[in-house]
Amino acid sequence: MNKPIKFNDGTAFNPQVETNEVYGLLINAVTDYAIFSLDVNGFIQTWNPGGRRLKGYTSEEIIGQHFSRFYTDSDNQKKHPQFELEQALLNGTYQEEGWRVKKDGSQFWASVVITALRDAEGIHRGFAKVTRDLTEKKRAEDELKKAYDNLELRVEERTRELALAKEDAMKAVRSRDEFLSIASHELNTPITSLKLQTQLRRKQVAKGNFAHLTPEGFSKMINSDEKQINRLSRLVDDMLDISRLNTGSMSFKKSDVDLNHLIYEIVSRFSAQLESLGIPVLIESKKSIIGHWDHYRIDQVITNLLTNAMKYGDNKPIKIIIDGDELNALISVTDQGIGISDDDQSRVFQQYERAVSPNLVSGLGLGLFIVNQILVGHKATISLKSQLGLGSTFLVTLPLKSE
Repeated sequence: MNKPIKFNDGTAFNPQVETNEVYGLLINAVTDYAIFSLDVNGFIQTWNPGGRRLKGYTSEEIIGQHFSRFYTDSDNQKKHPQFELEQALLNGTYQEEGWRVKKDGSQFWASVVITALRDAEGIHRGFAKVTRDLTEKKRAEDELKKAYDNLELRVEERTRELALAKEDAMKAVRSRDEFLSIASHELNTPITSLKLQTQLRRKQVAKGNFAHLTPEGFSKMINSDEKQINRLSRLVDDMLDISRLNTGSMSFKKSDVDLNHLIYEIVSRFSAQLESLGIPVLIESKKSIIGHWDHYRIDQVITNLLTNAMKYGDNKPIKIIIDGDELNALISVTDQGIGISDDDQSRVFQQYERAVSPNLVSGLGLGLFIVNQILVGHKATISLKSQLGLGSTFLVTLPLKSE
């Protein structure tokens, strides 16, 4: 034991007392850390101002209390405070970071160091505990982690978007190549026919053979030429419409349109072709309907639906019904042909899509896509009801007025 040292002037100095006093001053001067001691069972024996600032308890309130009151209910249920003391006793010290509870019930993120205290003989006398508030550091780390996680998520999403964009681009290229192949074939067919007919006539004229230039032969020749020219014209119009749709430049010039008159006019326009194929067309008009539409584009819609029925209708009768109410015109076009499977019905309105093989029926696969886009421009809709072998019905719901 340290004994007081006496000086010549009669004063004395006790190193143990002085050291304890300085140590007490040091502990009390620390306000950023809660520094306190526990007995061997975890009850609080000393308390410094840092503990009061950090946890809200005065020394009178907290000394004699068990240190487990600083822990969350979850930690106490798991007996985590006892675990910390056991580890400190076993290893000499224990460190961790975790949530701790203040007097007012609020929580803070704490850095904790618990040290087992032993005397000179190695007998366990209790524990020293140092706690520091790292809530701001924890919050900053969490924000950084959240930002990093969000960045990773955005990178993953962007990667997926790029993969989908690449897939869409490749699909678009395949569709374009397929379209160019089909367009080349479809355009070449009438051009080749016209070219062969012209070459044949030139040879006949060169030989002085004018037998084919009878009124009947001349009429047949003109009809054949007109058929090929009309086919070329429709193909070019479809290609131009696709270009306008893709660039967003398709416009609508709307005026009052007599729907009944328009449909009768379209059927009359195809009368010669319908007669040659032996296809009767029945028009059932339940009321007179006047709508504010683009005359040319609605003509295009009805024409496409009629020619589709002629292509796929197996040369059986076609029925067109005109009906409506005070808000909408209703137009249905029904054939009794090959029909469309359930799987194909979902894609017939898509670009370059057809429900049958190109080898069976010619065309670019654009008609119904253009029809749908024209109707979208009129705030209208088109639906399909079909069954394989039993024909198809296309129903157009067309607002009488569409801005």
